[in-house]
Amino acid sequence: MKLRDRLKKELKWNSKEYGIITPSIMFFFRLLQFLPFQVFYGNKTDYYYKELKGHTAAERKEIANKRAVFMEKIILTYMAIEILMPFLYENYLHAPWFKYTISVVLALRLIDIIQVNVNMILFDSIRTEGFNRITKYTRAIILIIWNYFELILIFGFFYLSNHEQLRGYSTWTDSYYFSTITQLTIGYGDLSPTSYIRFVTAFQGFVGTMFLAFIISKIIGLVPELKEIDKE
Repeated sequence: MKLRDRLKKELKWNSKEYGIITPSIMFFFRLLQFLPFQVFYGNKTDYYYKELKGHTAAERKEIANKRAVFMEKIILTYMAIEILMPFLYENYLHAPWFKYTISVVLALRLIDIIQVNVNMILFDSIRTEGFNRITKYTRAIILIIWNYFELILIFGFFYLSNHEQLRGYSTWTDSYYFSTITQLTIGYGDLSPTSYIRFVTAFQGFVGTMFLAFIISKIIGLVPELKEIDKE
């Protein structure tokens, strides 16, 4: 689907039922799908959704599996980048151009993680009148938990590449330790942010709490199924 067609599709959604605030926030998060990498993902997944039409149940299952594998290859690629970057940055490419390039890539990944989960959990069901396109419910929970740990790695690299603003910093592992305790809202006080990093830590705390709520809500969604099995 062309970018122009995808934008028209988003704008056609009838928002009268939900007032002004909800559609405005929803439209903002939908627009986040039109950043460079996200456009590529969206076009590819739209292709798989089109392929689902006019096929048998077995064929639809196979197509859905291909889409899942495609998305997981992207997720694993990002995870490899997030794990390798601190090692490369510290030992080989401790240079401004590398810092800024990787920071942009990881910032785009951060936006992608946030918009995918917010759209999936909050907005997709009302846009599609109750129909939410999730291959498997359990898989959705696992991917949200996976994204939660990705957030720690992404923010960890940001703290590493701006470690001069982190009071108490000594080694590169401190940046990831600080990212973990910030996201878990523990805050021992052995490391503390200064300058603009304070706003980054506040944002990470907010996003981490939001994702924790997403995870809990999805897990609770499985409880009725467990109760039904128990009754049989």
